[in-house]
Amino acid sequence: MENNFTKVGQLEKPCVDCGKVIHLNQANNQQLIESNLCARCYHWTEWFKRYKTDNNTICISGFLYQIIEDPMIQVTCPPGFTLAPNPVIYTPKIGLKEDVNLYPVGLVPSNFKDRIINNAVFVSDEDKHLFQAINSLTNENKRRKPKTE
Repeated sequence: MENNFTKVGQLEKPCVDCGKVIHLNQANNQQLIESNLCARCYHWTEWFKRYKTDNNTICISGFLYQIIEDPMIQVTCPPGFTLAPNPVIYTPKIGLKEDVNLYPVGLVPSNFKDRIINNAVFVSDEDKHLFQAINSLTNENKRRKPKTE
């Protein structure tokens, strides 16, 4: 059997994404070994999968958020993070959303910035009417049936 460890708790090969040493002191050691990713890159790879498929995973100004649809779930920000109460966001996938319950996932690491790109914006009260107009035009275009010749 091949020895994949340089010393206890550390893989021989570096992370295939960032090149750092893979330390095996996590609850998800098996996933780290199988994916050959460090804990940080594994975490962001999982969020990237959500970002690609889930309209409620959004990126604003390089920061990843999860929209929590259930109003009974109260989101508490990790220490050091604050959000404006009842923010308004716009994203082309879901349009204008008001009073959004956002969970801040974190600042997208530099090695993921080309994969997790901004796909939403915070909308100020002054700009809300512009995004409402964009939203209604987008919805009108979706309702129109393409002409067939």
